[in-house]
Amino acid sequence: MVQVSYPGVYIEEVSSGVRTITSVATSITAFIGRAPRGPVETPTTIAHFGDFETLFGGLWSESLLGHAVSDFYQNGGGQAVIVRLVRNDAAVARIVLTTTGNPLNLDAANQGDWGNQLQATVDYDTADTANTNLFNLSLTDLGRNTSETFRNVSISDSDARYAPLVLAQSSRLA
Repeated sequence: MVQVSYPGVYIEEVSSGVRTITSVATSITAFIGRAPRGPVETPTTIAHFGDFETLFGGLWSESLLGHAVSDFYQNGGGQAVIVRLVRNDAAVARIVLTTTGNPLNLDAANQGDWGNQLQATVDYDTADTANTNLFNLSLTDLGRNTSETFRNVSISDSDARYAPLVLAQSSRLA
């Protein structure tokens, strides 16, 4: 309550508890469809068509998804969420490497024919050549001419550089 000391009009603001509405981005859209590569059934946010090309393979004659995403960005779109779908019978390509010890099964990062173009190379020029569990692994996607190299990975599941764990944390190919 305001103490009045002379005649006049007084205004007292009372907090209503109402909060102002903050603005949010309005140029975000979602696209769901088939693409030649990329995460499956996982919403993936991209900022430009270059992201779509890198993650999902770009334009593809078997689906209109790439064309729709391209049109979105050509018309000023800001952010898109992509969900890649595949057929129920789509398989994951597998490479079986024989190393000193148990064989190592390398699966492509996701379903699709793109995985059939993966190539794996192993060499033993490691930091500790006496450790027979260590090896270097190079993965090459022959379809996109991109590669990844993982040095000093191990076939031993008790090692911190256990190959399947290293790949799960940092590979986009396998």
